[in-house]
Amino acid sequence: MDIAFSDRDNTVYIEPIYEYSNFSEFVQGNLPIIISIPHGGHLFPDDIPDRKQSFPSVVKSNDINTQEIGRQLFDLIAKAFKGRKPYMVINHLGRSKLDVNRTLKEGAEGISGSSISSDTQTAWNDYHNFMCNAVKEIEESFGRGLLIDIHGKKSFLINHLVGCQITKFLFIYRACSSRKLY
Repeated sequence: MDIAFSDRDNTVYIEPIYEYSNFSEFVQGNLPIIISIPHGGHLFPDDIPDRKQSFPSVVKSNDINTQEIGRQLFDLIAKAFKGRKPYMVINHLGRSKLDVNRTLKEGAEGISGSSISSDTQTAWNDYHNFMCNAVKEIEESFGRGLLIDIHGKKSFLINHLVGCQITKFLFIYRACSSRKLY
């Protein structure tokens, strides 16, 4: 992990960690906050086919500007906490290629009948490993924390949604924690 220092205020900045093909990004934090950006990816590699399975809940459109919003939120939190930072996990693949808020089968279609992991399966696992690492570190250091999962909404009538289907999302991360997530 690379560490850089800012000359103007001696704040320690930890360089992001990228996994396979830079599809997933992890920024180490030191606050009990995780910013998760699952659907704002800007990468649409031609060699990765679009998701095709017809699950009832399949959504393939990106949540617009969520990376930008998440990064701004990260900076605002760091400023408010005098350089201390939240954890941040970003999926860089477009949602038509990968949906990390779904099960592996639904969100990362593999090669049918193959035991070889596809690029999207690897990226799905990388993203969730980053999330699990952040959950474990926060649990060990702080006992509990706050997860901010950034999403977009097509409707202009609703500005904010809080806790939508949270039990489904938290179920994925229960395996990361020895305690119950609230």
